[in-house]
Amino acid sequence: MNDSVILHISGLGATAYLLEENGIHELTRRSSDMNEKLRERIQVEVLPGDVLNPDISSDDISFDVQTLHDVTGRLIQRPQWNARFVHEPSMISLRVHSDGTRQSLEERFVPLMKSYVSAYQSRGPIDEGRIIRIYETGSTGVVRDRRTGIRSGRVDKIFRGHLDRFLRLPEINS
Repeated sequence: MNDSVILHISGLGATAYLLEENGIHELTRRSSDMNEKLRERIQVEVLPGDVLNPDISSDDISFDVQTLHDVTGRLIQRPQWNARFVHEPSMISLRVHSDGTRQSLEERFVPLMKSYVSAYQSRGPIDEGRIIRIYETGSTGVVRDRRTGIRSGRVDKIFRGHLDRFLRLPEINS
């Protein structure tokens, strides 16, 4: 699993609400010859917005930045960067392809790297065999949640973000 997308979701209880989504999500579609299914596994990780472990120092994170090429827009040219951040003690790495300045890369992604390392230290690696949800596309598309057993034939709505049916609210101890 090399490709990933980072979404920043904020709000009261957002991390607790989405924490159960940690794991593998599987996208299944029929191949062109209709005899076999093509499966793609997508790793979902919910990271806290603030760093859990304050012992993670910025000095422990090294990064290497390479300029790709300038992207020509209608009004300005923006440099594209390919960066690799490494937390030296744990050897956890993060590869980033982004635009902006070199300094903005450090400002945006060092806190993300700290969150990633902190989450990894607190829970360990994601279990590759733990499939959270299976999304089957095609003429008879269906989404099956492996944890709750809930099924839905409205794949289009689910891809547009209507996930409330599948998400479990965290228990609040008072």
